[in-house]
Amino acid sequence: MNNENHIRKQININDIILNVENPRFEKVNNQEEAIEIMINEYEEKIYNLAKHITENGINPTESSAVIKSDNDKYIILDGNRRLTALKILSNPNLLDEKFEKLKSKIISLDRTNIPSTINAIEFQSEEEANLWIKLKHTGENDGVGTVEWNSLQQARFDNDKYPLSIQLLKYMESANLIKESISKNIKNLKITNLERLLTDPDVRNILSITRVKNELHFPIPNENTRNILNNFLSELLLEDFTVNKIRNKSDRTEFMNYFKDKYNLTEGDIEDLKSCEITTVKSYETLKEETEKMEDRKEPKENTKHKVEDTLNNKTIPSPKATEMPSTKDRSTVIPKEFNLTIKNVKINDIYKELKKISVDDYPNIVGASFRVFLELSIDYYIDENKDEIDVRENDKLKNKLEKVKNNISDKLKLNRSVLKDISRAIASNDNIVSIDVLHGYIHSTVSQASSDGLKTTWNNYEKFFELLYGIINNSILAKA
Repeated sequence: MNNENHIRKQININDIILNVENPRFEKVNNQEEAIEIMINEYEEKIYNLAKHITENGINPTESSAVIKSDNDKYIILDGNRRLTALKILSNPNLLDEKFEKLKSKIISLDRTNIPSTINAIEFQSEEEANLWIKLKHTGENDGVGTVEWNSLQQARFDNDKYPLSIQLLKYMESANLIKESISKNIKNLKITNLERLLTDPDVRNILSITRVKNELHFPIPNENTRNILNNFLSELLLEDFTVNKIRNKSDRTEFMNYFKDKYNLTEGDIEDLKSCEITTVKSYETLKEETEKMEDRKEPKENTKHKVEDTLNNKTIPSPKATEMPSTKDRSTVIPKEFNLTIKNVKINDIYKELKKISVDDYPNIVGASFRVFLELSIDYYIDENKDEIDVRENDKLKNKLEKVKNNISDKLKLNRSVLKDISRAIASNDNIVSIDVLHGYIHSTVSQASSDGLKTTWNNYEKFFELLYGIINNSILAKA
């Protein structure tokens, strides 16, 4: 289908009418009936949506499908509920006496900044629009439609709530404890089963995990920790494992006794782990990053190519009493002002300096586009300086070049693979906040919006990469080796 047959545009809500042939209902005769039938069916949902709009605005990731009507108005084909909410927010008098309670609730909302326009896609015909509307509302369609998140993916996205199950998985991931056999099947893990187990203090005791309010404390990672936790997850991933095995307290006791017997886990093993220093997910991640930076800068005369500790082979990961990394909320720029790079290329250096000055909170889209440019120019600069070692083809995309540069840096410095694991994630993922595809969207998509917190997180993931990249270009790292 030719993309020129539909146009993205901003349309005033007063120029859009509800679809009187909305497939959710029987056909109605006019706009008043269309609003009435929508509210009769979805009153609570429409109010909740209206309240959300007053607090957060319109969802910028969604556009309404419209076609032109005979009277130069637009008929909405998809987004009728959203349009109804906007119309009654703009004019509560559209609600007659039957909906006095809803009208009163709408009037009580803060309606000072109600959007007057919506993002819309104008299609030339209803048939053309229906292809996409059907795809949106009829499920996965073998992967062509929207693939719903499973409970694990949803919990990962809602990590501000940090459920116990996700704390455990994040801890294992950040400490490189997850074995490949588990990693391959982790998507099949029923997160509710893991959560049920971790809420039981006796289960946590056997795993040497403690809980303070809603935060889990783990032993400093070592090989014993790795084996116990991977064995634990492997049991939950077995095909015959169901919630019935752990539904109540006695079930969980029986399961954990079976677990200890199967893997020869003795009370002595448990006590040994309990005697280790403890850490949390947040402490471990921030301390590990800070330790790597401190060690790289601490002893410039020492003859070593890198000072990143191997979690499994070196059990001296620092105590959580060390100084923590500052929160992203404590800075207004995407690049921390205290972070320094020496960049000899004038243009790249100017972009870098600007990224340290421009407020990402005020101008996230400008900063997002600039960061994407800074990344690509830095990669091209590195490739040009090391062209004898990196085979780059004319049609190589940014993702390919990033991978080649990452591998070259790792080879030069003989890095443990965990050092640039965030870059590996950016290469492998399509929708992670740090992925190349998301960065592309900041420049090439008319829909993708950059966010301040997302960009700060992205920088945190790329910071080590830039530090090593420019260190090699300037020979400041290799000279120490």
